[in-house]
Order: sequence, then C-alpha cells, then structure tokens
Amino acid sequence: MEKNFKAQSAMEYLMTYGWAILIVAIVLAALYVLGVFNGSTFVGTSCSPAYGALCTSPIAAPYNFSVSLTNIGQTDWAATTLAFVPSSSIMPATENMLSYPDGSVIGNVISLNGGNFDGAQGATAMKSGFPTKVFFNDDPSSDDCIEGNALSSCPKVGSIPGGIGSTTSGEIWAIYTLQATNNTAPYYAVEVAKVTMKIS
Repeated sequence: MEKNFKAQSAMEYLMTYGWAILIVAIVLAALYVLGVFNGSTFVGTSCSPAYGALCTSPIAAPYNFSVSLTNIGQTDWAATTLAFVPSSSIMPATENMLSYPDGSVIGNVISLNGGNFDGAQGATAMKSGFPTKVFFNDDPSSDDCIEGNALSSCPKVGSIPGGIGSTTSGEIWAIYTLQATNNTAPYYAVEVAKVTMKIS
C-alpha cells in the first residue's frame, strides 16, 4: 500500500508542477534564441582615455565613428593625425604622419583651438585644453584608410563594420610633432584612447 501511495504522490507532483517546469523551459529557450544570454548584447559604444587626453561623446553608426578628444597634456601638439587602429593591429615604427598599420582609419578633424573652429582634415594642431571632434569614415567610397603608410580607398569589409548591432574594438592613436619642428621629424606616436563600438 505504501508503494502505491509513493507512486501516486510522484504522479500528483509531476501533474501539478510539470506544466510549470515545461513553461519555464520554453521561456528560457525563447530567451536564448533571442540572444539575451549573449554577452555581446550588453556591449555598448565607449571610449576610455589612455594617455594625456579626454575622450567623450562616442557615437557609432554604419562605417562611421565620431568622438571628442581633448589634449590634456602640458605640451601642444603641432601637426597631428589621429587614426582608429583595430585591436588586432600592431603600431609600426613611426616614420611619417601616416605610419599606422594597414586597415587603420584616419580621422577627419574639426578642432576648437582657442575658440575658433578649424575645418582641417588630416594633420592639424591639438592645443592643450581645447576639444577636438574627430570623425572616422570607413565607408567603401571614402579614401580615409591606410595601406602601406599612405591613404587609400577603404575596403568593402573594413575596420568599422556597417551592420546594425555589429561590434568592434581598437584604439585611437595620435602621431604628432612638436611646435619646434612643426611638420617634420621627429614624429611621436601615442595611444590616446581605447574604443569599443556597437553600431546603431
């Protein structure tokens, strides 16, 4: 008689809670399919300063990224180029203003120097304490990508993805000269910020 009671008790338990367990399993499966448990779902666009700069207002869009950078060092940078360098790349020896790894994207700079906007693309001054808005355009129709230490057209699959929801990461590097030498050697390279992008 006790065996029948245990069997009946187990059957009642299964009938009572079995549907609830099944519903919870279906909901968890649906959430998994929707990507809720995927870590990259929680990645956003961010910019963390690395050396002598402030990094604010990062915005990522298909093939494009923009950010505000401010040189907070005590030295003005005379001629400066900025580039987004993918995290898988290694910076080469600095031989000129475009000594970035292949696949890097040169920034188009609009700097606010002493209250006046400079609309310069490529090399521009970055005075200490003044913000600089930098736009990185990796669209296949642009000529802002680096190949062999020179500007070239961007490949169809570039460093900044075009798909909504795509993610990438890397660094923003600056190559600059000092006021005394202006546009000539020696050239200095410094990692300015670490970047994570989620295209939206």
